[in-house]
Amino acid sequence: MKLILLSGLDGTGKLFAPFIASLPKTIKTQCIVYPTDTVLSYDELITLVMEQLPKEENFTLLAESFSGYIAYKIALQKPKNLTSVIFVATFLENPRSFLSQFIPIMPVKFMLSLPLPSFVAKHFLLGDDALVEPLQQTLKEVPSVILYARLLEISKLLTVTEKVNLNTLYIQASNDILVSSKSYEVFERLFLNIERVEVKGSHLILQGKPKDTARVVERFMSKIYHQCCC
Repeated sequence: MKLILLSGLDGTGKLFAPFIASLPKTIKTQCIVYPTDTVLSYDELITLVMEQLPKEENFTLLAESFSGYIAYKIALQKPKNLTSVIFVATFLENPRSFLSQFIPIMPVKFMLSLPLPSFVAKHFLLGDDALVEPLQQTLKEVPSVILYARLLEISKLLTVTEKVNLNTLYIQASNDILVSSKSYEVFERLFLNIERVEVKGSHLILQGKPKDTARVVERFMSKIYHQCCC
């Protein structure tokens, strides 16, 4: 079984390490990394991801946070061998209405150039002190101009209406302060064959609860694999 991973705002894929380590060896993984030296729009990132998808083997696409919209647009294109999609603590439309007014303000760029405060990382993203430093170090590797551009892309997201008939899983963090639980309603409306699993934890649920989420993903992928083989 092959799992293609699309990461959150950082785009590096490095924060997937605990989750990948918790997966069974029967699941092979490939993380698609977003460039940190050039600003790319959602449409350009979709093209970048499409070019790197497996051509000869079946795969599941997993999208975390920022990457949810990318996975949705790819699912609409029905690439060869895509058997299912997993969305994790993510959204297809602007998850918080205030972003449209807040993000374009210049001080946001300055704020993103500063180190991520530990209390913000713990209480809003992770819920675990031990994970704060890895997150801070990863974000330091991504220029603030890139982070700002990706936040701006999120703020521009509008209503989506095209439906997808594909095996789909949505993993929802029970204590997600950044992405409203209402975001799932959009997925429920658009994906004709979707199931939702709630995992106790904060927004970065794959990082905060790698073993719990790995079990959920393994069960889902095993079910899809057996359906495809029958």
